[in-house]
Amino acid sequence: MKGRGVFVALSATALLGTFSGDSASVGAAERSSTSQKNSEIVLDSAVKDIAFVAIDRLPRAPRAATRDACDWKQTEPRSAPGKQVAAAGWGVTNDLAVGRFQAVSFAGSFDPGTSGSCEIRDGNVAIFDGGHLIALAYVRRSTARSIGFAAPLEGGALRLWDGDILPQPLADIRISKARMTVGPVAAADRVCGGKAVVPNIYGQPINKARIALQAHGWTPVPGGTSINRTDPREAELARRGVPEVTGCSGTGFGFCAFEYQRQGATLSVTTAGEDMFPSVSAYNADCG
Repeated sequence: MKGRGVFVALSATALLGTFSGDSASVGAAERSSTSQKNSEIVLDSAVKDIAFVAIDRLPRAPRAATRDACDWKQTEPRSAPGKQVAAAGWGVTNDLAVGRFQAVSFAGSFDPGTSGSCEIRDGNVAIFDGGHLIALAYVRRSTARSIGFAAPLEGGALRLWDGDILPQPLADIRISKARMTVGPVAAADRVCGGKAVVPNIYGQPINKARIALQAHGWTPVPGGTSINRTDPREAELARRGVPEVTGCSGTGFGFCAFEYQRQGATLSVTTAGEDMFPSVSAYNADCG
């Protein structure tokens, strides 16, 4: 970088094979002229499959990119950095401010699937400071997963979601003025301005997830008894001790919805799959 030194500090596991990720990301990383003088921000990755490198120019978008598909997975960039990413030929999947920084998640390949799904590949997350690119997160070539998009967390953090047709969280990026760290998905998330906590229930069967939620003060909201339900799957879930089910889809990914409350906040939990106790794929907190 010219006049903007950024020092990169990677853990021992992350340092090995730092430039072994997908070629689109690696090419720019290898060409980066980042200086380690006048260090400002420390970058660290504690997740072996995700590289987090200092960089001052965008990687090239893949030549065989398919960015015209899955427009519902892409967003119109609002910031100057987001527009810069789009101008470089990438599909922007999110563009958000995190304190003084701007985070832009983007990808080069979008493959639409059934039931409104989309597989996202060649994904990255770029961090900009004052309009200048300073860091890039990407998944190493050694794993089949890819970054699909980044989403904000309370407290100035980012959650990286994978690009599978049914997205699951990959890792979190914690950001401060002097340090940025890629780490495992947090054991719990604070919501509603820090007034409530949601434990990490991703991938857990709903009968176990509900126990974890109740331990954190979330009360199931019964949607009715098994007797008065017309949908057989909802009735069976209620009969087996999960009466907070509010609806199930009979097609596609077999989504079911569940509801919990805590001190005026409502937590909507979504599961996927046809198992008797389907696994949690997402949640959303409504703080009222």
